[in-house]
Amino acid sequence: VRVSGNVAQAVQDVVAQQAGENAPDSYRRMSISRGSNGGITKVIKTGTETEENNSRQSTYQNLLEFTDGILQDCECGALMRIDPENKKIYYDCFEGANRSVDNTDGNLPVTFSQDFDNLLSADYVVDTTTLKNWALIGGEGEGYDRFYSIYTEANNTGFNRREMFINAQSIPKHYDNSGIESEYTDEEYDIMLKGRAQTDLKARILTESFEGEISLEFSAYKYGVDFWLGDIVTIQDNRLGLYVNVRIISATEIQDDSGYQLIINFEKQGD
Repeated sequence: VRVSGNVAQAVQDVVAQQAGENAPDSYRRMSISRGSNGGITKVIKTGTETEENNSRQSTYQNLLEFTDGILQDCECGALMRIDPENKKIYYDCFEGANRSVDNTDGNLPVTFSQDFDNLLSADYVVDTTTLKNWALIGGEGEGYDRFYSIYTEANNTGFNRREMFINAQSIPKHYDNSGIESEYTDEEYDIMLKGRAQTDLKARILTESFEGEISLEFSAYKYGVDFWLGDIVTIQDNRLGLYVNVRIISATEIQDDSGYQLIINFEKQGD
């Protein structure tokens, strides 16, 4: 599957073709049709600005994971909308607005906090289990003849020091130079090993996450009026002195014997 051009039109085409109205095989066919494209004008991102390379390709990948990934890269989203009257499922695309306190688009900020009686709870979690800031790197060689290097980052003394070992034997000190066996100097090889450690340590960072549960029962904001699916809003806990800007990724409306309920889910945030 190859998709290109306008992101909304492209992913709706591939969903309709592969799973919906144009699916080639009856056993794979589902009642999924193109829905709203949200007026999206963005084109598919590929890391290049050239028109001929402005496309994505995938083989034997989960269809919605593929299309959702493309939309997320363009800061867009999609949802499956069920029309019970016509017994159809529509694939809608949307592009949210930035309605956070940090927005520079002139949009009215939408904030959920204790001050507005619309924040039910907030959780702030700091995870240090993967944090590393000091590395011993083992390069080419065995035993006492093995080449070692040390890489350190700031704030790595005392209780702040988090050590790890990196096996970098795959980085050779000796190499073939047009049929002549050559080797890097100790200084050159040490720089190469430190570069490997710097890359590995980038994934070993302290992570922070802040999530909140909101209520729209007493909120001055109305879903579908003040904010919509895909919008970025702010959750602020004044007691913790923290806030986070989150994107609304789903909204579930429930109407049953107990009344009406609206459940809003946010994209998980972390640093």
